[in-house]
Order: sequence, then structure tokens, then C-alpha cells
Amino acid sequence: MNRNDYISYIIHNGINLQNYQVVEIIGSIINKNFIIELEKALYYSGAKEVYINYNDDEVMNEKINNGYSLYINQDIDKYIKLIEKKFTRIIVKTEFVNFNHYSEMKISEYKKSMRMLKFVEDYFVDLCSQKTICCAANKYWAARLNMTEESLWQKIYYLVSYKSDALAQIEKLNSLNLTDIEIKTDLGTRLKARLTDDFVFATSRLITKDGIEFTQNIPSLEIFTSPNRYLVDGKIVSSKPLKYKGKIIDNIKLTIRNGKIINLSDYNFDSNYEYIGEIGILETITEDFYYSKLLDENTATHIGLGKSYPYGIKQLDKINNSLSHLDIVIGDGSIEVYGYNKKEKYIIIEKGKLKIEKIYG
Repeated sequence: MNRNDYISYIIHNGINLQNYQVVEIIGSIINKNFIIELEKALYYSGAKEVYINYNDDEVMNEKINNGYSLYINQDIDKYIKLIEKKFTRIIVKTEFVNFNHYSEMKISEYKKSMRMLKFVEDYFVDLCSQKTICCAANKYWAARLNMTEESLWQKIYYLVSYKSDALAQIEKLNSLNLTDIEIKTDLGTRLKARLTDDFVFATSRLITKDGIEFTQNIPSLEIFTSPNRYLVDGKIVSSKPLKYKGKIIDNIKLTIRNGKIINLSDYNFDSNYEYIGEIGILETITEDFYYSKLLDENTATHIGLGKSYPYGIKQLDKINNSLSHLDIVIGDGSIEVYGYNKKEKYIIIEKGKLKIEKIYG
């Protein structure tokens, strides 16, 4: 895969652009060249309009420093009009580029105002249109990983083009009618989770209400579900460092009782992450780490704190409803994942590799 192939994948496999569709691109000004390439390719592929929203340029700095509440009505009006046009969205994620320092008060004001735009996120969660999230390399991020920027681009391309056995086996997994999941690692993870009665394993490949298939995350190698928020117990130990609020946190150890994390304050995690919202299962593709939520969660099994994604689940009162979501990667070469139904036990992942074999029953 090269740059042109990657951009094509974002357009045709990511949002699956339809003719004359309106697109919003959100990304960092540091990736301006890549975003402009993406914009040109979108127009070439049939986009009607493309709006670029740099989330760290002078305009955004002005909005935050002057008080975002002064601008929120303007943005609400903008998104109401974009929703009327059934717009689709591409988010281009990158790391270690936010050189702006805002006071805690300004950040708090900004987040409070942003809640008024929740209707935009609901628009995508309710599958009214397509949204995809992808990555772009930059020299600062590459330097933190002790590699060149081009080497980081190649890592991204590799993960995007990787063929996951778990994705090919999702129908088989869903046919097992599992009630519980158990996860163990040599690092110390010991977790048992009860699933909802109507749970399904899902992927980031989704279908809008208008029948348009799209891929929500690029890369997209996990299968995931939301457990019963009250019936998760045990301990999880991270296998990869987490970049959280600009800080790198390693060796995270969280204890869960009745779904609730009892030592959340040890890491100054936001209260939105009190409950388990997701179990993301995949073979351990690599034990390398990238300081990137999107890349790291697509290389190994992980646990999502906070917001659950309800795709395929109707028992919404049994899953967690928070404002945000945080993934803790726990998978490595030692991980074992077991599944149980009322009569049988299966091994799903053994020593980091997908297996799906019945152990008894």
C-alpha cells in the first residue's frame, strides 16, 4: 500500500463516498498536505462539497482563548445545515502535535460548550450517515517512536492492509451463543464478563439507515461487544502505554467489581470511565506500541472504559452510557480468551493467536 492506495481506501472503504455527497474533514494543520490530497481525491471521486475543519489552527485557538461559548451557536447552525445535507465525516488523527497550552478554565469552558454539539455525534452513532477515523503520520510522532516519518507511514499502511482472521470468523463466534467471556494474561489480567442476552460481536464495518456500508475505523481489525455493565469482575493490566491528556501512563492496573472500576482515581481518569463499556477481541498482531488509541487498539485485545457502542444490542439499560470512551490494551503474546455458553466452554484466543475450539460440552 502507498499514499494513493491509502487515500483511496479511506474514500471507498472508509466512508464509501456516494456521488454528490458532502464531506467534512477534521484534522491537524500539521497534516495539511495530506488533508489537501484527500480533499482533491474526494472531489475526483464525486464529492459535491468538502469542508476542512482544522482542529488546532489559529481559528480554533481564537475560539478556545476567547471562550468557545461565544462561537457555539454559529457551530450549531453550521452542523444543522450539514446534517440537512446528510454530510459524512472523515477524522484524520495524529499524535504529539498540540503545542497550544490552555488554562484549565478555558478547557473546561470549551468542553462544556461542546456538549451542545452532542447531536452531531448522535447523528453518526444513530447511523444516519457515514463516519470514518484514520491516522496520518507526522515527524514529531515518529520521533517519539524513534523512527522516521516515512517508517511510521509504512506502519500505518501495514496495519490498514492486514487481514484479520477474527473478522473472517465473526459469524462463527456469534453462532456460539456465548453468555460469558473470560480473559487471562501472564501480566496479571484476570477478567470475567457477563454478556447481554441479545449481544452480538460487531466490527467497525457498519451500515447506515440508508443502506450504505462503511468502515468506522481505519485500521479495523477488532471484533467487539458491550458487556452487561453490572456483571464484570476482576483485574486488568495494560500491555501497552496509554497516552492520556498529554501524558504517557504505563503499567495500568485496574480492579473491577460489579462492572465498576474501584481505583479509577489512581490514574486521574475521568469519572466517565467508571464502568466497562467494551470488550475488543483480536489476535495479538504486534507487541509494538504507537501511543495511538486507534492503532494500538487494532493490534491486540483491549478493554474499553466508559461509553458502550450499542450496535446490535437492544438491552440498552444493561450497557454503559457515558460521554466518552477510553481503550486500555491488555493483549500480548500470552493472552488467552475463553467463551462460555450454558453448556460449553470454548477457547477463542490461545497464546495471542485466534483458535475458536470447544474445550468441553
